[in-house]
Amino acid sequence: MALSQVAADFVAMAREECCGECLPGFNGMLQVTGLVQKLAEGTATVEEKALLRQTLDVMARAAKCKMGRLSARFLRQLLREA
Repeated sequence: MALSQVAADFVAMAREECCGECLPGFNGMLQVTGLVQKLAEGTATVEEKALLRQTLDVMARAAKCKMGRLSARFLRQLLREA
């Protein structure tokens, strides 16, 4: 299984577990879901990959809940390996 598919599966779980009480976490997870899916499908553009990294950076710093912050950090590290 490709790391990008592992990331997509993780995002599906993390989206359910995040509190959804802050914009960086709620909107960030929505955006990350779509971008990681494109990455797993192999259709993500260079710009979308950059947007994904930027969104994960914001989430890692600004998400209200620990799950949102840790999910972003985990995904950043996982996608570095992909």
